[in-house]
Amino acid sequence: MPLTIDGLTGSCVKVPCTFGFDSQFDRDLDNSCKAIWKRGGTGGTSVFDSSLTGDQARGNLTGNLQNKDCTTIFYNMPCPILTSTIRIECNNGLKANFPTGVRITTQIPPKETTIIIEPKGPLLEGSSVSLLCKSRANPPVTNYTWYKDPVSSRCIKISSMIRCSCYSQGNPPPSLVWKLAGEPVNHSAAIPIREESLGNVGMKSIITLYDLDEDTLSLVCLSINSLGFDSFAFNMSLSKTEQGLHSLSFGIGFVVAALGMLLVCVPLLIIYYR
Repeated sequence: MPLTIDGLTGSCVKVPCTFGFDSQFDRDLDNSCKAIWKRGGTGGTSVFDSSLTGDQARGNLTGNLQNKDCTTIFYNMPCPILTSTIRIECNNGLKANFPTGVRITTQIPPKETTIIIEPKGPLLEGSSVSLLCKSRANPPVTNYTWYKDPVSSRCIKISSMIRCSCYSQGNPPPSLVWKLAGEPVNHSAAIPIREESLGNVGMKSIITLYDLDEDTLSLVCLSINSLGFDSFAFNMSLSKTEQGLHSLSFGIGFVVAALGMLLVCVPLLIIYYR
């Protein structure tokens, strides 16, 4: 029997196993014999009993005990490390413990990943925070990579149609207002506006414009909550979009709210046009 075996959590592990004792007991190895694997040592809890079947079975004895073959397949390995020894029991009184065990090391892919933020509670905008990432795995995780989800954006111009997207974040959640050539624009059949909530602190608004004079047109997205507002203006005459599908141009605007304000903050605006 090998001293160590590696496996994957939740998978089956096959443990090759043979045993031996004085030949005078060979005649006692009959069909009544069973193999019992115990955790830790001969006095430990049972992790497998070959006499159990159905839902109680935690594995399968593939070896023939009458041939001194105790090879066993363990089902659904649950723990990172399991040291187990085997015991042979027969109804005729034969009982034998074999103290030399096998150490089964189960490899676990990273799971239960969590992030801890310090300090907790409301924070001043612009203040520093510590982020701690934890994960359960075997072998232990040695490298964590932090990344920030990029804000996806696209503006599409198809023939005489221009579609622009405005993204804003704030707490309380902001409302978004479009202004075209200095005048507020409401949703209508002529100028459709669609809004989407982005979680508890974000909002997205998409406006579709038709047959516009780009040389004189200006478009502004205004983001407002109870603490203030933010805006970004784009001069359509500076846009270098091309006719046809999937012509892209990108513009990004960031405005930081006043220092000392809590995380309950003036909306930060990111707006994109094409």
